[in-house]
Amino acid sequence: MKKIVLTFVVLLSFVGLFLLLQNRGAENDGEVIIIVHDGEKVVLEETFSYYQGDTLFDLVNEHLDLVCANSSYKPSEECNDLLLGSPVILGINDVITDWTSSYFAIYINDTYSNLGVDMIELEDGDVVRFEVQEVGGE
Repeated sequence: MKKIVLTFVVLLSFVGLFLLLQNRGAENDGEVIIIVHDGEKVVLEETFSYYQGDTLFDLVNEHLDLVCANSSYKPSEECNDLLLGSPVILGINDVITDWTSSYFAIYINDTYSNLGVDMIELEDGDVVRFEVQEVGGE
């Protein structure tokens, strides 16, 4: 009898977890606008929903095509942690930087961010701009 009750409790727990994860897709905790600027013009401006605990990296990695730097700062489709535990994004969709002469500056609500892309927490209504900057440029 104890085995049956324990099995039922475990099964009920799995069903509850499954339903909780399914509901994650139905509601979000906020929306942010992501802008990608190639240094001359805006090439992407789109609104994305996010969930509590998501970082900027989580959001762009889920919705955009990223190219990150590997341990030699060469382009890689895999975005593993690299610089102080943070991935280095070299490309977003068709906009590519090379890290030597250009990089993506990140602006949150028009303020330059000094944080790594996976350390930036999202707030509802944020406007995030990835803008190509020339090294040594303004």
